[in-house]
Order: sequence, then structure tokens, then C-alpha cells
Amino acid sequence: MTGRTRPAAALRAASLLLAVIASALPAGARPRADPRAVVLRTLEAERAAGRRSRLLADPRLARIAQDFASDMSRRRYFSHFTPEGADPFTRMHRAGYRFGYAGENIGVGPDAERAAREIWNDPAHRAEILKGAYRRVGIGVAPFRGGVVVVEDFSD
Repeated sequence: MTGRTRPAAALRAASLLLAVIASALPAGARPRADPRAVVLRTLEAERAAGRRSRLLADPRLARIAQDFASDMSRRRYFSHFTPEGADPFTRMHRAGYRFGYAGENIGVGPDAERAAREIWNDPAHRAEILKGAYRRVGIGVAPFRGGVVVVEDFSD
């Protein structure tokens, strides 16, 4: 090809240039990863280490998890139950989400990665993450008490 760069080569060159520029920025100026993606990567790494299948990020389940995380943040409570008593399964049903098997983890931390690690470090939460029946996940993250609250909703 004359006078043209191959698309793959151009993409690699652009990626390398962006990586060099990003590494030269001060830590506070670097773009932050989406906290939900951070939690999903943590979940996937732990499930892979436990020889479990990958989870499909389900946008409907993510909306339910995000709404719950935002509610806990806004109304300043931390529980699997809303102040009105709605549990994760009730919230899923009310949102029109169909499932045969479902579960939920919640955790808090100074940032999404550490909140996800705190969830993992609890044996009951770890068992929930490793359940083989789960195929889908929805993640919600919201500001909470100087850090974040993380909601991991799972379903079959």
C-alpha cells in the first residue's frame, strides 16, 4: 500500500501513543476506570480462579443493582432490605426481572476495588460469588460515607 497506513498498524500506533501520554500524566489527572467495570473484573478473576464460568453482564440486572446502590446512598442505610422491607428478590420482581435462582452481595469500601475485595474476603459473600448456578450479574456502585457502596446482583 502506498501512502496509506494499514488500519491495524495505525490502531496499534495510536494505542501506544495514548498509553505513553497517559503514563506521563500525574496520577490524579489519569482517567479513572468505571467502578462497575472494576468490580466486574474482580468478580471474573475470582470466579476464574475458582474454575467457575464467566458471568454475563446483564443491563437489566445492572439497573436494579444501581438503583439499589443509589437508594442506599441517598437514604443512608446499608442492608439487603430497603427501609420498607423489600429484599433483593422483591426488587427484582418489581422491576419485571424474571429469574429462577438469584442472590445479592453488598459491600462498602473507600473505592470500588477495595469494596469488591471486602466482599470477596467474607466467606458467605465468597460462596455467593462462586455459585455455579449464576450466569448473569448486575453491578451498582454509588457514593457512600466517604467511600462507595457496591451491589452485586446475580441470577441464573
